[in-house]
Amino acid sequence: MSISSTVSPPAAGDTLVPLGSWRISDESLIGFAVRSLGRTVKGRFGAFSGRVVHGAGDGVLASGTVEVASIDTGVAERDDHLRSADFFDAANHPRITFASRRIIADGHNYDIPGTLTIKGVSQDVSLIGKLLPSAPGDGDETIRIAADATINRHTFGIKAPPGVELFGLAVAAHVKIRLLIVAVFDDRAVID
Repeated sequence: MSISSTVSPPAAGDTLVPLGSWRISDESLIGFAVRSLGRTVKGRFGAFSGRVVHGAGDGVLASGTVEVASIDTGVAERDDHLRSADFFDAANHPRITFASRRIIADGHNYDIPGTLTIKGVSQDVSLIGKLLPSAPGDGDETIRIAADATINRHTFGIKAPPGVELFGLAVAAHVKIRLLIVAVFDDRAVID
């Protein structure tokens, strides 16, 4: 079965990803937020990679990988617990991946449907993104995209021990994923 790659007409003449191949730079931010014990805990992943390729007739192909061990919430003990088998089980599932084969324009936003894989479980997820203005010094070879999605961590098997879950009050089931993608032109970027 083949998957057709499509790019719907962009809003107001803008495209989310210009033609060409783009590499996700280290300046990007892969973050998340979740309610825990009545407050919002924010975190990020420090190690990641990704590529976006927009071919003239082939649509947009995107892929990204996050290293689970690079999780950082600002509290080392909590980060170690998140890496453990109680949550992400980084020893057995060291990477989170996302892959998409299309971008759909929706007004001034873009829907980026794809497959998110966490702990060996793959689910369809849509990132809702928008093109950001260039930062000083970006030039024509840098694009900035903000995108987010909300996922249910239980769907991916990320459940704390029963005593910690405490009827969902200790750690909320829903997690907000927040991305700031800074992509630089790279004619060597290809999608596997």
